[in-house]
Amino acid sequence: MTTESITAPSPDGRFDLPTVLREARGLIKGSKRTVFVLGLLGVLVHLGLAAIESYTTPDGRAGTGPDLVWLTVSSLIVLPVTIAVTAVALRRAAGRPVSDRILLEYIGHYPGFAVIALLPVLFLSIAGQLPTILVVIVLIVLGSMFGFAGYYMLDRDLSPFAAMRASLQLFFVNFRRLLLFWLVSAVLTIVSLLTLGIGFIWVAPFLTIAHGLMYAHAAGLQRFAPEERPA
Repeated sequence: MTTESITAPSPDGRFDLPTVLREARGLIKGSKRTVFVLGLLGVLVHLGLAAIESYTTPDGRAGTGPDLVWLTVSSLIVLPVTIAVTAVALRRAAGRPVSDRILLEYIGHYPGFAVIALLPVLFLSIAGQLPTILVVIVLIVLGSMFGFAGYYMLDRDLSPFAAMRASLQLFFVNFRRLLLFWLVSAVLTIVSLLTLGIGFIWVAPFLTIAHGLMYAHAAGLQRFAPEERPA
């Protein structure tokens, strides 16, 4: 991987998926522990909130009142982990080290990430009685369309709405490549589940870094660009 390939945007705004996957595999080392800690923290937060919700609202109906409140609360509470994972993807894409301290390094971007995190809540509040499968599909599509917005906010300090517009453009330009990536992700997730979750120790950082590399190759890194070393 050359520095130029991740600091200058691709002429057509596209990334090469085989190149991204190959480079991500080589960048896993040095990130497994941090990604594992962040993932474990996120799971524990969600489990704790789910337990509190089931205790306080045992008769809550899906997609209504209490559920939307808890979805909002859980989204906002776990948001620092989301920001940290986004930063890990960018730093490793640039070949830079990461540590558990990254959880607090970029917390100043919390308000911008909160705007995007509440998009699913907004959708669920107006989804009404749509079939569950349709709701899930729409949420997955929304996550994919705006999945690069966090990178734009951290790397370019864009506003949430400008970052979402940029993410949307990158999504449509690379739609077929992203579809193939999600298929690869699904296969690796199934394999990890078959190993009783042990496989996630490698799969989670691999997918995290690969997603960051997609942004790096397509849009080019700015604030997260590799540090130049003196000759």
